[in-house]
Amino acid sequence: MNVPDRVHIMPVGYEYERLVQPAEEFRADRVVLIGHEEDQEGDEGDEHLQAAINALEDRGIEIEPKECDIFDLYSSMGTIAESISEHQSDEIYVNVSTGSKVTAIAGMIASMVLECTPYYVRARDYEDDPDDIRGTTELPTYPIDAPDSEQVDVMQFIERVTEREGPPTKGDVIHFSEHLNLDYISRNVAGKGKYRLLDAHIVEPLKQRGYIAESKQGRNKILTLTEDGRAALEAFRWLIDRDIDWDEIEDVVDKESE
Repeated sequence: MNVPDRVHIMPVGYEYERLVQPAEEFRADRVVLIGHEEDQEGDEGDEHLQAAINALEDRGIEIEPKECDIFDLYSSMGTIAESISEHQSDEIYVNVSTGSKVTAIAGMIASMVLECTPYYVRARDYEDDPDDIRGTTELPTYPIDAPDSEQVDVMQFIERVTEREGPPTKGDVIHFSEHLNLDYISRNVAGKGKYRLLDAHIVEPLKQRGYIAESKQGRNKILTLTEDGRAALEAFRWLIDRDIDWDEIEDVVDKESE
């Protein structure tokens, strides 16, 4: 019988006991430690990370190290959410009391999107001795809807084409969607019906979230990512579970546009 592992996801700041104690107390099988990507060997952050790794390994807990910018919300949220997704068949807990204030927010958002358990480790005296632990509290969560994977596929396509040759047209997006056999376009429709499907399933939901903008360029309608859209793509890129050959995609779109 397969028994799920207890996986704790913990961004690393300058804490020690707030990392080690809950992992030991709740008998974690594995801990995903997320360090700051800019820390170098010998930096204070790196020293705390190595101390946590050594302490957890001494307790027989498997370590999975990762890195992100712990001071950037979308980098943090993307890394935490990706870690949750990689262990979706396990019991997942997210420690929001370690790392930075940004990773605390990111951990809560990722926990609500992916429905796992965030918790906070309370210290008795936060200023004089933050490692004197008072207790651990599970935090309430509320469901948050993330964009679906096909919407993220399209956002990534918009980003790639825009960087290469400028914003894509809706027709370009339809050619891309057909090439990838995205479900929303895999229907027995033709002509303007494809545009209606694109609008209903991709464009309008993303416009309502403020992630893309639509404008006219000559006779065509083009799509661009907003600043919020670029940030959201960084946060939710992990939702894409396919390897895309972008050179092939760009060749297909170029040929269809000729």
